[in-house]
Amino acid sequence: MCYSDLEGAVALPETPATWAEGAEIVADVGVLGTRYSYQLHGADTTTTEGVTPVPSLGVFVPIGPVGVGLAGFAPFGRGGQGPDARDPGRYHAGRTSLQVLEGDLSLAVHPHADWTFGAGFRLAYTRFTSTRIVDTGTVLYGLAGPEGGVPLQDPFLEGTQQVDLAGVGFSWSGGARFRHEGWGADLAVRGPLAVDVAGSISYIPSNDLSMRIEGQAVTHFHFPADVALGMRLPVGRSTLGGEAAWIGWSSASLIHTELSDLRVTSSDATMETLLDSYGITDAAFLGSLDEVVTNSGTQDIVTGGAWIEVPLGERGRGRLGAWYAPTAIPEDHVHPGNVDFATADVRIAAARSFGTFEGALSLDAFFAGARDVQESVYSPTNRSSTGTALPPGEGLYSLFGARLGVELAWKAPPRG
Repeated sequence: MCYSDLEGAVALPETPATWAEGAEIVADVGVLGTRYSYQLHGADTTTTEGVTPVPSLGVFVPIGPVGVGLAGFAPFGRGGQGPDARDPGRYHAGRTSLQVLEGDLSLAVHPHADWTFGAGFRLAYTRFTSTRIVDTGTVLYGLAGPEGGVPLQDPFLEGTQQVDLAGVGFSWSGGARFRHEGWGADLAVRGPLAVDVAGSISYIPSNDLSMRIEGQAVTHFHFPADVALGMRLPVGRSTLGGEAAWIGWSSASLIHTELSDLRVTSSDATMETLLDSYGITDAAFLGSLDEVVTNSGTQDIVTGGAWIEVPLGERGRGRLGAWYAPTAIPEDHVHPGNVDFATADVRIAAARSFGTFEGALSLDAFFAGARDVQESVYSPTNRSSTGTALPPGEGLYSLFGARLGVELAWKAPPRG
């Protein structure tokens, strides 16, 4: 988050209300490293580490009274290798990848020296792949009921589910910017982004048997809208700034996946006998898989921060800032595959110009408080329609992250 200290092409991923007197091209590559650990009650600690590159590109060209902007970046993303086959968190977290790649076309007008207004069209390609262990006992329990005597978390009823889904969604953005003798104010709005991703699903009810079910799946993702406000003011040769944003994560609280064309591509007599023993027909078993609900419990949040920029010689500048974001996932909805943290982001950055080029380096450290979950909404005996039919997530969770950013900009001299 850094709305109020960006100008020109570098601001395009945050707001379409930006301006530069000449054409600009900005490329940025951030490398995010994380260390995530969890320890479910009564189990050993699981730790995963990862490094993820996050590139972005912005192009701004003033054409008469209109500024045309193009931006490409990744606003949302999540992934992980998942725990091993014996880890207690294996039912929650798998080998997953969620990548959202966004391209924006924006137009800005600069009707007055102090004011800029902009609007943008957003196109987002989303790819979701997942391979995870599932407890078929939970499905059978939902069909047979408590009196059926279905064992839960039985190794024999551990299966594997694989999905490979992709889709495209559209949204919009808008903004307004005021600048006068170093003073400034910003408003940026990004609309909600709905993306339906479709593709194939494969489900093996038991890894010890040969039965396989295949079909088609459509998952409805609803990425949040956000509204950001920023202020900046000159203090001598330095500049102070602050900003706050509302992010509507509650739109992603429930994720629905619809399954269709399900068919048994490889049957197994042992599985058929097992279903018969619980009084469950093949048709009833397949019918219970028609819809999958994921309940993440996400809620809206308000974030904020402040920064200071100081000159470094005649061609350089340095910046120090700090931002705070509360968690969007309430404590009782946390499990190994559904967790975030209240984080303090401390950033130090420096930039220097070389003629028409400018280079910048930044370093962020993300400090997150541990989450100690004592009560969980999840239980394998819950109805599948609630999205909470999973083992409980009570335990201790921790995270540390850091980001190194490298930025290169080319700025054409103003015309005339």
